[in-house]
Amino acid sequence: MKTFIKYLLALPAIAAAPAVVQAAEPADTLTARYVFENLEIPAIDLLSRSTRLDMAAYHDVGRRYDARNELGGISTLDSLTNNYASVTLTPVSSLQLMTLPYAKSGIALLSYTVDAGGPDSRLMAVDAQLRLLPSGKFFKAPVLRDFIVLPRNSSVSVRDLEDLCDFFSASYTLDAATGSVTVTPALSAVMSEENYDRLRPYITTSDGSLRTRRYVWTGKTLKLQPLE
Repeated sequence: MKTFIKYLLALPAIAAAPAVVQAAEPADTLTARYVFENLEIPAIDLLSRSTRLDMAAYHDVGRRYDARNELGGISTLDSLTNNYASVTLTPVSSLQLMTLPYAKSGIALLSYTVDAGGPDSRLMAVDAQLRLLPSGKFFKAPVLRDFIVLPRNSSVSVRDLEDLCDFFSASYTLDAATGSVTVTPALSAVMSEENYDRLRPYITTSDGSLRTRRYVWTGKTLKLQPLE
């Protein structure tokens, strides 16, 4: 199990006749299906292209397909639309992707998440030729201070709270309908219980839920929205 988890964390990171695999043509306008079926990056290399074609075909007819991945486990295609797809790769890893307007052919943003005790997501971007792009060109990853709200006249500083946390972890949820990414801090698994209890009041809303931050696609970048 430890080797399996190390493998996941290292990533940038029915019986039926098998689908006939043909070379993919570059997309004129990027779709989620094209990205899912043809992408070749470590985050999805547990699934061969032929397996992904089978998964999409079963999804088209409304049937669940438990696909055997390269680790011998089961992967499922949970959602597939023209501009969104979500895949459960293993019991502790998943991938979401959405396509967005960008330049002539579009861009795809991908959120790869490993949840081995607490979710930790990574955001990636690929162009219409399915080439990985520098994610920093489109997205400035959030840091802990983006989620902290201090009461007026607080005796605690943002820096005091940042010092409690050695490693920032968060989960990313993609929404293709609004072209947005919602980020939720996931820190309880990477902090001591004592430090997390001290931090939590400053990263939660009045109803006790974790504060989230939302990024919206502008056509060129993901722009962080003001705190609500």
